[in-house]
Formats: sequence, structure tokens, C-alpha cells
Amino acid sequence: MPTVEVMFALKSIWKPWAGGESVKPPEKDEHMMIKDSILLELEYHIREQEQLLRARRHQEQRRETGVDYSWLVTTPVRQYEMSHLERLELEDLCYKLQPSECGKVIAQLRDAMLNEPVISDIPKILKACIKQVIEHRPKEETLSGWVVKRTASLASFKLRTPTKVTPCDTDQDDCESNYSIDTISSRVESASPPFIRQKSFTLRHSSSAGNINSLPV
Repeated sequence: MPTVEVMFALKSIWKPWAGGESVKPPEKDEHMMIKDSILLELEYHIREQEQLLRARRHQEQRRETGVDYSWLVTTPVRQYEMSHLERLELEDLCYKLQPSECGKVIAQLRDAMLNEPVISDIPKILKACIKQVIEHRPKEETLSGWVVKRTASLASFKLRTPTKVTPCDTDQDDCESNYSIDTISSRVESASPPFIRQKSFTLRHSSSAGNINSLPV
């Protein structure tokens, strides 16, 4: 009979192959992913530029000799390699980048590669692109800056002066003449033609004149 220790040992060996819980690899840090992406982009442009220069060199030789001997070449082509110090400087700059700035650096490097620079200058161009993106990064607002800005905005803010309602000290007739209430009768009077008012006035005047003549002498 197998002992308990042997059974646990067999179980630990069998568990990864038994289709149980899958072992997930540790996730990479975002700065590590940024560094890998930018350095892979740099390596691609260096190899692409080397192939372009090699193809141009073969074309020039074919034009001079008239015969293509490139298929006879068996010696390996020496590729450009960055120095260890230069690579460490690039890695240190890549760790300072944010995830949203990785695309900006790659876009600037691709634009610079349109001028077909010398292969040894490509790492320097990448370093300049990273520094430019970091320098043009929007500055984060500090607490003291926020307080100063808030104080200035509060100082420039002016409250509206409240309107005062003063009571009318004059006679009631004067108050009524100053304030008019919009009613239906006032609208009718304002809409009526002026000759109607004149007619009513003349009628009142004639009636008053008749009353005066009827008074005893």
C-alpha cells in the first residue's frame, strides 16, 4: 500500500496534466510592454533599413558589372547592433512613458524614417522622439495651483445687487397712475377708436348744460 506522502506526490505531479485549473502566466507590467513594443519597432526599422541599403548596393554592382553575383555570396551579412549603454538608456526612457504615449513615439519614429537616416542614427532618433513626447506632456495641476485658480475665479465673481421694493409715500391717486393693471376693460378701451370717446364726452357735456338751464333763476 502506498503511503500518504507518495499519494500526495503523485497527485501534485498528475494535477497539471489532469485538465484541472490552468496555470496562467504572470501578467506583464504595462511599462514592460511599452518598452518591448518600442524596442521591437526600433529593431524592425533597423533591419528594414539594412535590407534597403543592401538592395541598393546590389543594384549598383549590377549596373557597373552587368552581372549579378549576389546568389554566390555565402558569407553572413553583418548586422548593426546597439551598444549595451545605448540600449539601457532607451529602456530607461521607455519606463518613463505612459501607455497613451507609446503610439505617439512610434508615429514620430515612422515619420522620421521617411527621410532614410543612417542606421547608426536610428536609436538616437528614437531617443529624441521619446524625450520630445515627455517634454510636451501636459503638466498635472497641483493643489496649490488649483487653490490659486479657484481664489482668482471667486474674486472675479460679482453678485448681482438685489432690487429694492420701496412703498409709495404719495397719494393713492399718484400710486394708481404710476402702476396700471392690465384688465379686459382696459384692453377694450385701448382698442376702441377715439371718436367714440369724443362722442360720449359731448353727450355728457350737453346733458350737463341742459341741467344748468333748467335751474330756477
